[in-house]
Amino acid sequence: MLAEGAYPEKLLLAHANRGWSEYFLGHFTSARTDFEKSIALYDTAVHDHDATLGALHWLALTLWALGYPDQALSRCAEVEALAGKVADPFVRCFAVHAGAVVHHLRREPAASANYADAMIALADDQGFPHYAALGGAFRSLSLIQQGKGGTRELATIQEAIDSLRAMGSLEPALRVKTFLAQAYLELNDLDAALEVGREGLRVARQYAQGEFEPLFLKLLADVLLAGRDSEAEAENFYREAITVARRQGEKSRELQAAVGLARFWSSHGQQREAYELLAPLYNWFTEGFDTKDLKEAKALLEELSV
Repeated sequence: MLAEGAYPEKLLLAHANRGWSEYFLGHFTSARTDFEKSIALYDTAVHDHDATLGALHWLALTLWALGYPDQALSRCAEVEALAGKVADPFVRCFAVHAGAVVHHLRREPAASANYADAMIALADDQGFPHYAALGGAFRSLSLIQQGKGGTRELATIQEAIDSLRAMGSLEPALRVKTFLAQAYLELNDLDAALEVGREGLRVARQYAQGEFEPLFLKLLADVLLAGRDSEAEAENFYREAITVARRQGEKSRELQAAVGLARFWSSHGQQREAYELLAPLYNWFTEGFDTKDLKEAKALLEELSV
């Protein structure tokens, strides 16, 4: 790494590039540090819009992972504001992609779909196949999550995975694979959801894509419980998701898995264990109380405390 204060434009890029590597590996705390250092250099460096936009985008996702969903949304707004200063449709497409991702992570499908529609329009108009595929996937999952989608949307998500793989885009293809597993679960095709989830987990581990491992583990647990079989395996998946998320400092994924495990324990008469698992984690959060994840956790805690 370059010495602090030397060649600020190169240091900006160095911090951003290291942050991206750390993010994909699931090293979210160190990724946050590097993204913030990169962004802080923006005013003093040669104005490298692309690197700063990238750092802001990935910082938003990192903040969500670390348990700061409102700060993630604020950083997302900064991406849009900075993109508005650049007369480049590709940059604009990148900015609306950030909005689609953050709202998806916050479990706000209608908002995510609005950004996806803007992404699709820009991508189709300018000929950006990468963002056309992603926009179609975000829109399709959002429709399914709102009860408005079915087989056509499933096909669109699968086509996006195939297109992204053909372009060599591993991380986006794996993200969209999580969409496919979630979509099959929403549509109650549990066998397909299980197959996609197991394959996604295998790929995430093979290529050290740490950001996706807890999500696939939690999805697999949800699928198994929805089928009302393999309860022991489902419990193990929840436990493993919590362990991996905790090791990575991924509070948002830890909370999601903890809610799933607490519900499972509660249904088996283990209300005290469920409360003791969930309460300290919920109490750690300082923001995002209007998000679905935290609302569900609060409601479950109220049930468990009766």
